[in-house]
Amino acid sequence: NNAEVHFAGERALYLENSAPMLANVTIANSNLFPISVGGNVFPDFSNGVDLRDNPFKAVEIRQGTLYTGNVIWPKGNFVYVISGLVRVGADTTLEIQPGVVVKVWPGEYRTSGLWVRGLLKAEGVQFTSAYDGDEVVGGVTYLESRDPVAGDWDGITFHESSDNCSLRDVTVRYAGQGRGAILMKESSPELVNVTVTDSAWYPLSLDADSFPTLETLTLADNVAGDAVAIRDGSVVTGREARTWEPLGSQTADQIVRVILGTVMLAPEASLTLGPGVVIKFAEEGQLILKGTLNAVGGGSETNRIVLTSLHDDDYGGDTDGPADSRQTRQWGGVVFEQAGDASVMQNAIVRYGTVRVDGGAPRLINNRILDGAGPGIAQMPDAQPELLNNLLEGNSISGVAILSGTMTTDQNWARLGDVDDQVARVLLGEVVVAADTTLRVGAGAVIKAGVAGKLTISGTLQAPGMAHMLIVFTSLQDDAEGGDTDNKVRAPEPGDWLGLEMGAAAKVEVSNLRVLYAETGLAMYGGNVPVVEEGRFQIANGNHALWCDTAVELPGGLLIEENQVNENRCPTR
Repeated sequence: NNAEVHFAGERALYLENSAPMLANVTIANSNLFPISVGGNVFPDFSNGVDLRDNPFKAVEIRQGTLYTGNVIWPKGNFVYVISGLVRVGADTTLEIQPGVVVKVWPGEYRTSGLWVRGLLKAEGVQFTSAYDGDEVVGGVTYLESRDPVAGDWDGITFHESSDNCSLRDVTVRYAGQGRGAILMKESSPELVNVTVTDSAWYPLSLDADSFPTLETLTLADNVAGDAVAIRDGSVVTGREARTWEPLGSQTADQIVRVILGTVMLAPEASLTLGPGVVIKFAEEGQLILKGTLNAVGGGSETNRIVLTSLHDDDYGGDTDGPADSRQTRQWGGVVFEQAGDASVMQNAIVRYGTVRVDGGAPRLINNRILDGAGPGIAQMPDAQPELLNNLLEGNSISGVAILSGTMTTDQNWARLGDVDDQVARVLLGEVVVAADTTLRVGAGAVIKAGVAGKLTISGTLQAPGMAHMLIVFTSLQDDAEGGDTDNKVRAPEPGDWLGLEMGAAAKVEVSNLRVLYAETGLAMYGGNVPVVEEGRFQIANGNHALWCDTAVELPGGLLIEENQVNENRCPTR
């Protein structure tokens, strides 16, 4: 009582788990902090404590761990300054009372801010840099003369056991040096009416297994972009259904999620994307689906689900910070990797990336897949996606690419769209129809092939075309069949692709079929020949029409014309 402390050291009044009564006390001219506490208990500052002419006009909360169960940081007449890193232990609750201003000063420490493993409840609290002298955060706290900058302190981190934490009516400023200003690690706190500004990275950063409650967020002037970042290498796990809904309005002002690397949906997990949600991807970003995806957008433009590049400002606004002309908009795409058969993507826009189906039977319905550097849709030969009314435009291949591999389950390649306006399938390498496996190609379907494209039949090929709906195998450059699939202006030429090959035990049944622009239209082994059930089997415009290794009797419906070599002698010399 009625005491003065002048010209003391770096902590003029140093309290270690002690809360003495202070009344009419003056502390002046100390070397750094007038009062320093450990953060577990606080004295009552309301009975007249005057702090004057000290480098810090504040009460220091020293680096350390809070461990005393229930801890309260009360509102007083002074700002609190965390010097370093304060950890909230797993069995500890920290309540910061309304009106408290918490500033952070790293001092000599590399990490600064709050790490929460227990429970943090903060309402009406402001977190900022010790250099922030704005009147709304208590004015000048540290007499060192410099302005606050983004990344002055690390931020607030929620760890695995902190799911029930809440930040309400909270402001976070000048945090996030190389990390999110608010960072979540397998944690799902509640953030309501939270403002994050001037951070050096993204304002919020979480792994894919963190599902916080996010309501009424305000993100502004953050260096990396005003978005919610989902970190590389994270996995959505667990059997509980997870949902990503739009954050804010379903307009260009929506707060978007940005996937910075590979994010995986585990086999047992389920993820729902709500109508209107916008998700952006960095160049290394990719969504790999081993579990069940339920992504069904609405029918209107504002309700479609959007998956696009981080640098695409057409959806969700500008979320990539300062523009860089060297930045590519291409990203790793969406991969259904043995995804659950209940998976569906409907009424979605996928821009600057490929949708790839490595296995399973996901449903892809009424999607727009645009502007990718690869195929719009790509699939392995054994994948069985349901493809209906998908629009593919502006991709390097605006078709369904069939990747190299062996088909071991029966497949049906039905025509995709109208005869005159369809999405072609494209063989990018050799596709083998294995023994005891049947590939059925629907009437009117167009199958194109790149330079390495080839269909080898060891099992069964059924291609029942009709007189008014021919089945066509042709070059990727052939725009007369199935439209412009490769977005290039080059006429097809003989030898553009390798052709069809049937093994000695293969069974090939065709009707009204055309093979165009192949290196060898049809290669036959072991005296085996196709069965032409109806109409013509035409081989035209290629280099070599036929190749065979032994004498055979060719079917009557085989029509060979306008190839560089039209000979049909068997065996071929």
